Amino acid sequence: MPPRSYRQHETSFCSDVSKWSDKLFAAHPELPFGSSEIEGYGRGSLKRQDFRVYERKESGRGKLVLCGEVKLPGSPQGRSPFDQRLMEDAYNKATRENCQYFFTWNVERLALFDRGTWKRPLRCRNVNLRRDAH
Repeated sequence: MPPRSYRQHETSFCSDVSKWSDKLFAAHPELPFGSSEIEGYGRGSLKRQDFRVYERKESGRGKLVLCGEVKLPGSPQGRSPFDQRLMEDAYNKATRENCQYFFTWNVERLALFDRGTWKRPLRCRNVNLRRDAH
């Protein structure tokens, strides 16, 4: 478990990203995203998801379309977005929410995943990799 200060700074960082994201979504109505939140509790769990993005909807909040885990580079799990425990935690949280896309992010590198590819080898799970690399 990282020192408490990492968690506080991580939450502050996610809050800044959420504010920036919401401004971006508001300024670009052509984007499919409508809003974001941090530290949201997942369905049937007391574990929180660090960052969540919802689809754009005319009235109210749309469905959850992206969720993920953020770890600062100085923390043990923040060394790489491909940390196995971090990826599994993000996958399990996305599965409980029936959210197709999830990510892990160590602030330096973001790894985007599609839950439908979870059983594939690691190099094929990351959405950012070229499709012909399979």
